[in-house]
Amino acid sequence: LPYRTLPLEVKYNLASYRTCLDCKYGVERLKQSQITYSAWKVEWAGLSALLKTSIHLMREKDAKSCLPDVLKKELRDAWNELLSNKSQYPLFWEFIHRERNNIMKEYEFSAYEAIIKPDGTSRRPRGLLSFMEDGEKETLLIGSGYYKDRQALEVLSEATQWVENYIFLVIHKAGFDPDEKRYAGSLLPIPPAPVSARNTLLGDLLAK
Repeated sequence: LPYRTLPLEVKYNLASYRTCLDCKYGVERLKQSQITYSAWKVEWAGLSALLKTSIHLMREKDAKSCLPDVLKKELRDAWNELLSNKSQYPLFWEFIHRERNNIMKEYEFSAYEAIIKPDGTSRRPRGLLSFMEDGEKETLLIGSGYYKDRQALEVLSEATQWVENYIFLVIHKAGFDPDEKRYAGSLLPIPPAPVSARNTLLGDLLAK
């Protein structure tokens, strides 16, 4: 099928959503993996960059694409809303934006290795040969800023969910359902397939 006649869920027409989808995959991978801190930093850096890219693609790519004008307008408005009301969007400005810049410009990470005690308090490992006591578990905590002392993976997961929700909000405001299949690009509705008379009960009776 030509691209513009391809049935596609509305959300997949947006590069911003496709990027967010990769972030969701990456977060789930981190949740299920037991990796070294060095390997974790590589994953973390990539996801931090992709999350910010996802939001920027709303303005820099999706809003300039061949999508319907009403959707492109909402995408631009959504970006302007983030700029105009920064205090209302801490997950973007205090985590996604800040963390990406810290890593890419300073190679600094907000999260650090920590050990959670049974009483809920935390301590830093005592060197490379640190041992955990009964009931303790390893984790990564945010060391500074708005989300200080929060578990790093928990904040990353919340930020990824926020990005997806923000994109879906824009799609809904434009009058579309993110999960509805429409023609790719134009987002025109797909007409129902014609029903053959022979495929209906009345058609079968008339054919006899």
